[in-house]
Amino acid sequence: MGGTELDREGGLPAVQRIRGSAGLGPGSWIDAIMVAMPTENSTGCVAFLADEMLGRLARHLRMAGIDCLHVRSLGVERIREAARAERRIVLTRSRRLAEDPELARVLLLESGNPYDQMVEVCRAFGIDPTAAALSRCSLCNEPLVCAPKAEVAAEVPPRAYAARDEFWRCPRCRRIYWGGSHAREILDRFERIRSAAVTGARSGS
Repeated sequence: MGGTELDREGGLPAVQRIRGSAGLGPGSWIDAIMVAMPTENSTGCVAFLADEMLGRLARHLRMAGIDCLHVRSLGVERIREAARAERRIVLTRSRRLAEDPELARVLLLESGNPYDQMVEVCRAFGIDPTAAALSRCSLCNEPLVCAPKAEVAAEVPPRAYAARDEFWRCPRCRRIYWGGSHAREILDRFERIRSAAVTGARSGS
């Protein structure tokens, strides 16, 4: 991560890289105000804002249960406002955006591959992508809520309905989720990402 070490709680040291330093590169932290700031928002959880180039990364972070907004076609000022309002950490591959002096927290990503981007994010913040996997809507970013089986009979394919007793619903888009082979594939992928984040290897996905 360019020499910035996380503390035991997954937080950040008080002083990060100086903005615009000669050593700034992909994977570097940019700290606009050079003082200690919590990485958590008002909900007590780390939260991200992915720029318009990182839609697939945002979706995968959400599947890992991680709060991540995806901004589409927003100008820099709107990105500043959204990041500031909810104390979100901006994820980007744009050096120009990363060097914006009014953005407090930015992670400049190196890879163009969404799985390897996940490795970069998990490594930078000490995140275990399996810890809360499949607990958030991949479309809306809302935490899922339990849906009684009797209430989803008309919304779930008969075979899936008969084979399972647990279902979850997104309170915003009302989409129904349930466990299955696709969920197992996602969890296997996140296991590989977790391992790669620890070892420094690519995710292999």
